[in-house]
Amino acid sequence: YGSRDLKFINDTGAPIFIEAHANGTALTFTIYGLKKNFDVKLKSEVISKTDVGYDEITDETGEICGDLDEKIVVAQKQAVKSRAKIEYYSGGRLIKTIILRTDNYSGSKGIIAKRPCEPKGPQSLDET
Repeated sequence: YGSRDLKFINDTGAPIFIEAHANGTALTFTIYGLKKNFDVKLKSEVISKTDVGYDEITDETGEICGDLDEKIVVAQKQAVKSRAKIEYYSGGRLIKTIILRTDNYSGSKGIIAKRPCEPKGPQSLDET
């Protein structure tokens, strides 16, 4: 499906039981087994966001007529870089971090429509 699977190794030397629950867009897993002397937290974070800009739509001639009224027709979608990691805590203190993956999501340009130039009035043949 174009996504990555989370794989892990049971290094406890004992069996484990995995319980899963789905609620709307949230999926929660609980892993039961021997108690370790640390807590594990799965975290994700946004590392950066980058504006990708806008394309402009004007009249068919592409003329720029000074200060134009503008309207954002489609908002840009920022490019995002994110990271997922596992943090291990002992006694409330962070003791180890493992980076699971880093992902890049491309953005998409927005569109700005500009009011076209005012049509020029009929020109007189008599230029006097």
